Amino acid sequence: MAILKELEDGTGFVKAKYYEGETLKGYWKVYRKVDGVRVMRNASNDPVSRAGKPLYNVGHLEFKDAEVYSVNWNTSVSLVRSQTPQIVTQDMIYELSDGNIDPRLLMGTVLHPDDLKLKSLMEMRLALGDEGLVIRQLHKSGKYYVWLKVVPKKQADVRITGFKEGTGRLKGTLGSIQTKHGSVGSGFDDALRDKIWAERATLKGAIIQVEYREVTEAGKLRFPAFARIRWDKTEESI
Repeated sequence: MAILKELEDGTGFVKAKYYEGETLKGYWKVYRKVDGVRVMRNASNDPVSRAGKPLYNVGHLEFKDAEVYSVNWNTSVSLVRSQTPQIVTQDMIYELSDGNIDPRLLMGTVLHPDDLKLKSLMEMRLALGDEGLVIRQLHKSGKYYVWLKVVPKKQADVRITGFKEGTGRLKGTLGSIQTKHGSVGSGFDDALRDKIWAERATLKGAIIQVEYREVTEAGKLRFPAFARIRWDKTEESI
């Protein structure tokens, strides 16, 4: 229930997985999920995104793996992606690394959390302006913590405008589906990627259902994930 990732230089980090209502056992620590931008230090100590892309205006601050948050997500993005100097202060940094998590994020500990309890806590934090929750538990290996994010999902029907081939392990198959609302690159297993790639000529213009978090100011879906092809629909619903 955790996704271990690496930057190109080998710097490791944990990517949270979506909580899907599954039964959870044992004690879990519950944290606020602020609606910011994740930034981490690479092997050269430079601030980068999870994709390894450079981020700006935070190099002078103390953090290892953190969320940068100010006002809302769009403001946070503009602060760290702008190459024009912006004011980012230490209080906008929410450390995420195990053993050093910002105490402002900790809500408490729950035993055997169920879907009702977690959704209730999530709704409470949403009402206060957070993005949701992150819950953590030490993996049975004792080497890292499992991260699950408890966040609301929205759904929309969007039209396929094109397809992009994958790279690396995904070369020769589907990398992402293109829409006018952004690129959809998750929600596929390998078999589905192969099937869609093989049938892409007939699928262009079809409607797919995606799950997403919100619409950005630029009109793009944030964190879209493929759900299914809507053969019964011919119009977008967003």
